[in-house]
Amino acid sequence: MKNFKKILAVVLAAMLALTVLAGCSVPEDQIIPAQQTQVYDAYNNLINKASADGYTCNATYSRKVSDVAWDMLIAADGAYGDGDTVYSSSKDAAAKAAFEKAKADGKIAKNAVLKVGYLATNPTSYGSYKYDAIYTAGDFDDANYLGISYNGDSNHLMIIAVYIPASK
Repeated sequence: MKNFKKILAVVLAAMLALTVLAGCSVPEDQIIPAQQTQVYDAYNNLINKASADGYTCNATYSRKVSDVAWDMLIAADGAYGDGDTVYSSSKDAAAKAAFEKAKADGKIAKNAVLKVGYLATNPTSYGSYKYDAIYTAGDFDDANYLGISYNGDSNHLMIIAVYIPASK
C-alpha cells in the first residue's frame, strides 16, 4: 500500500507538471503590454463595438504592428519622423510616410499594406471613440493585424489595420 501511494503521488505530480507545460499560450507579439491600459481598452472596445454592430474583426493584435503605429502617431503628432527629418506638414501624409519608412527599415514586412489608419484625439477624455470609422472602412475586413498605440503626452491614439500576406 505504501508503494502504491508513492507511485500515485509521483504520477499525480507528473500530471500536474505536464498541465503547467501544456497551458494555453499566446505568442509574445500578441500580448498587449500591461502598462498600456488605453491600448488594451481601445482594442477591446473596437472588437466589442464591431461585433455588436454585426462586423467581424479577423485581425489579430500585434505588438510589432503597434510599434509601427507608434511611429505613425509620433509622425502625425509633430509631422516629423525621426530626428529632424520632416515628412510632411499634413498629419495623414506624415503617418503614411512613417508607415512606408517602417517598411523600408524592416520594422514590418515590405509587402505590408496599410488598410486603415485612424488617429483619435482625446480618446481618454471622451470615453467612447468613433470605432465605427475604423471597422466600417471598406478595407478593414481585409486586414489581418491590428496595431494600436497611445501617446499620453498628446492624448492621441493611433489604430492601424494592416494586411501582411503569409510567407511562402
